[in-house]
Amino acid sequence: MLGPDEPRPDLCLVVVNNNGGGIFTTLEQAALPAPAFERLFGTPHGADIAAVAQAGKIPYSIIKTRTDLPAILNGPGLRVAEAQTGRAAGAALRAAMTAAARRALRALG
Repeated sequence: MLGPDEPRPDLCLVVVNNNGGGIFTTLEQAALPAPAFERLFGTPHGADIAAVAQAGKIPYSIIKTRTDLPAILNGPGLRVAEAQTGRAAGAALRAAMTAAARRALRALG
């Protein structure tokens, strides 16, 4: 939130929204039974990012595909863009990226 006389930066805030707890799916507590994990670490928040942006009178857009991102990033002024993701897909992507980085390091030598 900015005061009414404050300059607005040319800034796009990209919110990666996995409904909470995504980082914990990469740690050992991910092995806990689902109800315990959700209660203690998943902590789904159900936040409505569009409503948060609207409360601050900040333009909002949702990123539905990769091809949406360049136009949103190149837009003018202060704005919020939301990328909705799933925790399981995010954990799988991080694992794949880690494995690729390890392979690349081994190939170096």
